Amino acid sequence: GNLLSVAIEKSIPDGESIEYNQLALLSDMMPKLLKNNYTLITDFGAKVQKQLNNNFGVGLNAVKPKIDKGRVARIQEQIIESVDNIGLVQKISEPIINYSMSIVTSMIYENLEFQKNAGLSPRISRKSNGNACEWCQNLTGIYEYTKHPDDIFKRHKFCRCLVEYQEPNSKKVNVHTGKNT
Repeated sequence: GNLLSVAIEKSIPDGESIEYNQLALLSDMMPKLLKNNYTLITDFGAKVQKQLNNNFGVGLNAVKPKIDKGRVARIQEQIIESVDNIGLVQKISEPIINYSMSIVTSMIYENLEFQKNAGLSPRISRKSNGNACEWCQNLTGIYEYTKHPDDIFKRHKFCRCLVEYQEPNSKKVNVHTGKNT
């Protein structure tokens, strides 16, 4: 998400107005760019999940989530609604980063559902960063996967909360990096 955001930022002329047709072109390119981002993240995530499953002795394949077309459409709308590029980078940078993080979170959700349906009992936790909002603070904790709050996987603008899950053997895994913690 950060890399895509920086690449887009570098393609927008600094301090110059952008004509509507240029904004429309950027908006039209966004689904392809975000789909590519989705593919990169889910392909890597599937490899990490498969390796984690193997490490934990779970003989399951990884599951990929569906692309969130609604988020893609909202990012496109934000581009078109910009009269010029002043503030455009700030308007779309965070949504692109957040969208990318949500792909990882969705992938973890889908895999936890799959594991639960396969008879496993993973646990999940959410940790806030040191400067989290009240909503995020209320979601922090460790839960049995079947008893977690509905919003545990959700994130908002500038959210950097850490969601982790535990495989049946109780090793903690950071859902964003795939590393044991």
